[in-house]
Amino acid sequence: MKMDKEIKRANKQYRNRVILITLVILILGTIFIYYGFPYLEGILHNMEIEKSMKIAAYAIFVLFLIPLPFGFKCLSIANHILREQRYPPEDMKVLFDTEVIYGDKAKLRAYLFLLLAFMIFFICIFCAISAHIFLKILITQGV
Repeated sequence: MKMDKEIKRANKQYRNRVILITLVILILGTIFIYYGFPYLEGILHNMEIEKSMKIAAYAIFVLFLIPLPFGFKCLSIANHILREQRYPPEDMKVLFDTEVIYGDKAKLRAYLFLLLAFMIFFICIFCAISAHIFLKILITQGV
């Protein structure tokens, strides 16, 4: 006697919204890089080198922190999985039809989300601090 697998059905409206938001972010980012960087470069060239390097150091620091909300989202998902002992959690929307798993396999998914979250945190903070320190060293050396 074979048991039927429980499937969490995809929400097509949610999937379309996620795809649309992703495309909008990519397009806006591309426009900002294409038009914004030359504008900012012109502003920084008209400043004293030390002041422009300080602004660049802070800007790079902030840029590396942008992915942090994704890490917090991974923590939230892991928390839900551990609490409900199932993946995907009951209230979670999915982009594709997903087989529901329970028990140890669900815990493993939660631990993978935790690992991903901590990797995102470590990489973001390490890169932000490293870039900031590197630019501070360049400023003090007068480059």
